[in-house]
Amino acid sequence: MWDNREKRGLSNKDILLDFKDVTNIDSVTVAVLVRALTEIKHKDHTLAVINVTAKLKTMFEITKVEKLFFVFDSEKEAIQNLKQETVKGGEK
Repeated sequence: MWDNREKRGLSNKDILLDFKDVTNIDSVTVAVLVRALTEIKHKDHTLAVINVTAKLKTMFEITKVEKLFFVFDSEKEAIQNLKQETVKGGEK
């Protein structure tokens, strides 16, 4: 996956977390994700979460973390949006 980042349209500062096989997360996992996001932002990187199920989207909404993360339905959608300057300069 790391070897073909440029071919896929990702910069070295774009990090995608694929939740395709994730069915549930708990509050500890949410806390770890928020901590990781903080560290990533300090290094001027972008974190996006992809392939999130409806159940996990609801959990993100309940815990209010959907406002912190870029959440995309697919890798293709994430790559297209991360290429845009509006996302790069975004406050998420």
